[in-house]
Amino acid sequence: MGITAIGYGSILLFGASLLLLNLSELFTFINWTRSISNSQRHTKIGYIKNSIRSDKGSSLLIVCSFIATGLLAYWLSQALPQFAVGIPYYVYITLGAVLLLVCMAVRRWSVHALGPFFTHLLSIREGHTVIKSGPYRYLRHPSYAAGLLAPLGFGIAFGNWISILACILIPVSAYVVRITIEERMLVENLGKPYLEYKEEVGYRLLPWIW
Repeated sequence: MGITAIGYGSILLFGASLLLLNLSELFTFINWTRSISNSQRHTKIGYIKNSIRSDKGSSLLIVCSFIATGLLAYWLSQALPQFAVGIPYYVYITLGAVLLLVCMAVRRWSVHALGPFFTHLLSIREGHTVIKSGPYRYLRHPSYAAGLLAPLGFGIAFGNWISILACILIPVSAYVVRITIEERMLVENLGKPYLEYKEEVGYRLLPWIW
C-alpha cells in the first residue's frame, strides 16, 4: 500500500516538529554559552572545569542514551514487526510529532522559569536560588520530564510496542542517574531551602510515580 496524502502530511509534520525541537535546543545551548562567555577568560575556563567536575558525565550520558534509543527503536521496529501497534501509520506518526512539540513547549517553559540558573552541565551559578515558579511548582525536574517525551515520540512514530518500551526505559534510567547527581549537588550547595522545596514538591520526574 502506497503512502496517502494524509500519510505524507503526517511525515512532514513529524519532520517539521523534529526540526523545531532541535532548533529550540540549539537556541538554548547558544544562550547558555553566551551567559558564560561574558566573564573574563580565566573565570570562564574555571567555571567550565568546575561544571564538568560536578556534572560527573551525566550530560554525556543523556546524549548517548538518546542516540542509542533512537537507533535501537528503529532496529527493533524492523526486527520485530510482530509487535507493530496495529493502527494506521499516519496516526502514530502524528502522535509522535505532537509529543515532540509538547516536549519543546515544556522545555522552553522550564528554561524560561530557571532564567540565568539554567545550565547544560550541572553546576551552581553565582547567586543561585531555588526556583518554585512555572512548571517547578509541580515537578522538581520538569525539563527532564519534557525531555522524555522526545524519545517516546520517536518510539511511537516507529509504530512498534517494543520500540516504545525501549524509548521509555533507556532515557528514564539515564535521567534517574542525572537527577540523583543533581539533587545531591543542590542539597550540598543550597542546603535548607532546597530541602524545604523537596518537601513541598514531592515528585522529581514522573507525577504520582517518582
